[in-house]
Amino acid sequence: MLQRLFISNFALIERLDITFDNGLQVITGETGAGKSIVLGALQLTIGARADGVSLADPDKKCIVEAVFDIEALHIEHFFKEHDLDYEPISMLRREILPSGRSRAFINDSPVSLQLLKQMGDLLVHIHFQHDTLLLKQADFQQSMFDLIAGNTKTWETYQSLWNEYQKAQKRLESLEKDMVDAQNNADYLNFQIEQWEALAWKPGMLSELEEEHNALQHADLIRQSLLHASEGLQGAEPGILSALHQMQQQLSKLAEFGESFSEMAQRLDSCRLELQDLAMEMDQKGQMVQGDPERLEFLANKLSAFYDFQRKHRLESEPEVLERVNQWQDQLNTRDGVKAAYEKCAAECHRLELALHKAAEALSADRTKEKHSFQSQVHHYLEALGLQGARIDVELNKLAKPGPFGLEKPQFLFAANPGLPPGPMSQTASGGELSRLMLAIKALAAGKKQMPTLIFDEIDTGISGKVASSMGKLLAGLGKGMQVLAITHLPQIAASGQKHFKVLKAQGKTQMLALNPMERIDEIAGMLSGEQVTQEAREQAQKLLKSA
Repeated sequence: MLQRLFISNFALIERLDITFDNGLQVITGETGAGKSIVLGALQLTIGARADGVSLADPDKKCIVEAVFDIEALHIEHFFKEHDLDYEPISMLRREILPSGRSRAFINDSPVSLQLLKQMGDLLVHIHFQHDTLLLKQADFQQSMFDLIAGNTKTWETYQSLWNEYQKAQKRLESLEKDMVDAQNNADYLNFQIEQWEALAWKPGMLSELEEEHNALQHADLIRQSLLHASEGLQGAEPGILSALHQMQQQLSKLAEFGESFSEMAQRLDSCRLELQDLAMEMDQKGQMVQGDPERLEFLANKLSAFYDFQRKHRLESEPEVLERVNQWQDQLNTRDGVKAAYEKCAAECHRLELALHKAAEALSADRTKEKHSFQSQVHHYLEALGLQGARIDVELNKLAKPGPFGLEKPQFLFAANPGLPPGPMSQTASGGELSRLMLAIKALAAGKKQMPTLIFDEIDTGISGKVASSMGKLLAGLGKGMQVLAITHLPQIAASGQKHFKVLKAQGKTQMLALNPMERIDEIAGMLSGEQVTQEAREQAQKLLKSA
């Protein structure tokens, strides 16, 4: 429950420090006194955006702190999941700096605004005046019906399967598109790969073919050059080998004069022998070099085909061509993988569809079974709120196949008076009737699960008199099991609270006071009689407090 609310430098509030109790707490005050400002400050601590927040003193930061006793909510898992220190008495704090920047804290640990909102949703539920319009929405009607009817587990099972099925269907659609795209692209890829395979190309072949082609193109020049060089080495006059042989013989004669001369002769002889081998190799190769027009034409055609392929795909080198071909092959292989993934996903969708139908049928059975109990419980509260003879029917129209709500979409039909056929909320319920219906449903929902602090912002719109007294008693009864805060303009509801706060404006600043018994009588008397508080109004206020 909310134990304490501290506000500093927020809008018309310089400083406010309020403590709350369990049960029903009522908040009253004239229009414009600042009740919405106090509520707005509390909303900041539970994750509302700080857009347009005004600072009472623009040079100081705004601080809003809300302290909660959370032990009964059993939400230790939230703290563990988000690596926060759990405290049975926890504080949510929001700071708005003069620069407009905002900071959020849970138990003094900095957190994101999103995380603060997640925490706030566990601690506080605020019902605003316009929230009664939720009763006209199908998803709200369905969630409240299943909660109050006790179908929560069946609904959660169905909802989990529905979400899983929707994700699987989206993935199947995506894979189907990928498969179609891959198939459309396969013809192109296969054509390109067939063209490449027709070349019978092997890595490194380009340099080999270019070298052979160049050699065949210049066969005559190569042959003549080799034979001429060989003749120059081996010829008798002026043959280089013959000259070297004569030089070696001259040096050999000097061997008796020193070892170094002998070494020179040996080295010269080695050079002669190496040149002799070279001359023979050039002569042999020169004799072998022959022109081959057919081979030359074959090489020219093969290289031309490769160059055309390379230019067609705007590639710069043989490695780039080979890489591109490998990419095409990978894409074809991916097509096979996409097909396999599609078939696997299709099987999973079929499995989920069967499970979804089974869960939908179980949910339908529960809804049919609990429908009359739900209607009876709501009727009981409506009668307590002065709507004798009013009725609410839950229409369970079967759908052709499971949808977001199951095999039917629960719809609330309402009739305010006996004898009238029930119809959709938007056509049959007035503002006051919607307020009472919402309170009845919220009260029933609170009895089905552990609820956080529940705040009603003028749920009494459109009601008065005995109905207001009945609503006050209902709120007080609701407060016996949880903390309820009610902002109200009705004295009957104000008299039902265990604690009474008044919001007022003094010297242009908003204040919020906890009223003592005498102050409370005066406040309720003022709500009864207007500006001039009479003795009769005070006596009537006392009667309201006693009867509450």
